[in-house]
Amino acid sequence: SLAYTKSYGIAPESKYPYVETVQSCKLQEGTALIKNSDYLNIPKGDELGLKSAVVKYGPVVVGISASKRAFRFYKNGVFSLDSCGKLDHAVLVVGYGTHKKHGDYWIVKNSWGTEWGKHGYG
Repeated sequence: SLAYTKSYGIAPESKYPYVETVQSCKLQEGTALIKNSDYLNIPKGDELGLKSAVVKYGPVVVGISASKRAFRFYKNGVFSLDSCGKLDHAVLVVGYGTHKKHGDYWIVKNSWGTEWGKHGYG
């Protein structure tokens, strides 16, 4: 999908807002599209590469498994699961840190609104 936006562009959210339903395309003809200039593919499991990208470029889009109930209803704290499912959702990694008890963690911004996590972040 990032390769697509580099080649063809994407509508700004103000012109084509995200809705949580399946619907037909309602983009008005002639809407100016935004193209990303480039993207970086970070190999699966390369946490150092992801940290470096966040520091050098800013927020990074990552694929995650979001199908577990615990993730869907996450409110706060360090979220951790023993097993992961298939990748079915994207979030934005905006930072990282280290917790005394839980170790290293990522700070992510979710697209599910401010009711998820701490005002949309987890």
